[in-house]
Amino acid sequence: MPQIPFFFELDDDEKIPLPLLVAKKWKFNLTCIESADGYLYSTHDWIYGLTKTTNVRAIWADFKRRTNLMELLASTQQLPYKHSNGKTYQMDFTTDKGLYLIAQHLRVTKSRPELDEIKQYLAKAGVFVDEARLNPEAAAEVLDNVAYNREYNKLLAEGFSPDEAKEWLDVRFKSKKQRRIITAIWNIRGINTPKDFADLTNQIHRVALGLTATRHKRQLAVKDTPRNYISAADNATIQITEFTSGLLHEHRNSLGKPELSEDIDDVRPIMDASRPEIQKAFSKKPRRLGEGSKPQLPK
Repeated sequence: MPQIPFFFELDDDEKIPLPLLVAKKWKFNLTCIESADGYLYSTHDWIYGLTKTTNVRAIWADFKRRTNLMELLASTQQLPYKHSNGKTYQMDFTTDKGLYLIAQHLRVTKSRPELDEIKQYLAKAGVFVDEARLNPEAAAEVLDNVAYNREYNKLLAEGFSPDEAKEWLDVRFKSKKQRRIITAIWNIRGINTPKDFADLTNQIHRVALGLTATRHKRQLAVKDTPRNYISAADNATIQITEFTSGLLHEHRNSLGKPELSEDIDDVRPIMDASRPEIQKAFSKKPRRLGEGSKPQLPK
């Protein structure tokens, strides 16, 4: 299984291109321009950031003379570059792969103490990407584990015990799976507009918890699904409501929104009877919310 490179352990707001992540981590400016073919980066900024030398022009000129770096030159083009003196010049820009080739061929010296760290960082990233290409299933498992561990640590920071955190994550994972199942059943049985999906979702939520998902979202002041913030007990209640409704849809061979909606309403007595026991079986501890419109979770 691929090893987890440490750059994958950063917060969600760090979803930026790897060269910009390197520039941020090692505190140097990297001019970036978005083109139709993707991002292009200043070779001048990159070389200076990796070497901290004032002799960037000579180093870049030497790269241009090397016959074994034709791939780098082929990806290079001149674009406007605003210098620190306020003037704009035409400078060389290249792709992320071009930047990695530059880093690969720069020599580590005593005057470039950070270069070795940066090259090791890029090497680990490259190893992961290549292994992901060769074994995507294992790579997906690694990333799932990273996401699980990140959320687990957030839950601990919010005051969940280790058992409560594990239970919340396991129940939420199963509720996501059940959500995919019920929406697939609805689609097969005639539901194909966003409004109809939303109406049935609100009905499921009301039968499970006593209020619609839309109203619950407003009540919690969140922009995504309330299921990301409610307790394991409430998530389990919604999951069981969806599961039981799906069984009834299949048993009655229901078709169309009116029949599916009737099935969900008929599940209400079952949920009213089972809800107290579900609440006893699972933790009732909800996720922590902030004061604003978006929950402020620990980083």
